[in-house]
Amino acid sequence: MPATSASAHRALASSSRVEILHLLQRAGGPLGVDDLARQTGRHVNTTREHLERLRAAGFVERSVERRRTRGRPRILYTAVDRVGGVTLDERLREHILRAALEGYGEDLGDARSAAEEAGREFVRENPDAVGTRPDPAEGTDAYPRRQALRQVAVLEAHLEEMRMSPVVDLPAWQVHLHACPFADLARERTDVVCSVHLGVIRGVLEKEGGPVRAERLVPFVGPRLCRVDLRLEEGAGSG
Repeated sequence: MPATSASAHRALASSSRVEILHLLQRAGGPLGVDDLARQTGRHVNTTREHLERLRAAGFVERSVERRRTRGRPRILYTAVDRVGGVTLDERLREHILRAALEGYGEDLGDARSAAEEAGREFVRENPDAVGTRPDPAEGTDAYPRRQALRQVAVLEAHLEEMRMSPVVDLPAWQVHLHACPFADLARERTDVVCSVHLGVIRGVLEKEGGPVRAERLVPFVGPRLCRVDLRLEEGAGSG
């Protein structure tokens, strides 16, 4: 049975499982539990539990080793080539996974830059990433502030679709994010996950067009709260 979006998110909400999946993808062939336990420095039983979580979510396959000699055959695991999910948040999850895997061992600044670009790329490759646009009958308003409100409305719709429970504070030009499907992984790999989100946010605002820019994403300003600081370009405050 294919993994649900929720189970896939939970499978990746662990840096240990991301590391194991990374090793399998780099291996180019099946590996046994003992091999992976040795390479990650984890207990065999712990490694097996992580592998089974990844298998249940559809990220790895399990097979039985074919032996020509006596002895109990090993259970082998192989990374599955996955295409982007059907839903918008499944496709973003694939982008975050890719960025997390590629970011291992990189300089922090390079990892952040690459992750943000992955977020922008996600918007370019997925036209529906801008969420639900305002009614086309409204037309394009000539007043910069009203264009700004359109941008924020589109961004809010996108963040709602991504199940991030956004609350817009227009006087402060901030968006408060009260949920994140990747919260556990974000605590382990804040630089990567939050940079992907920032790249997506910037990409959505740029795609919609207008005077609003995203200055920064501030992670974990509260136990379950992150904040996006927006900026209204000079001269766009009236209309």
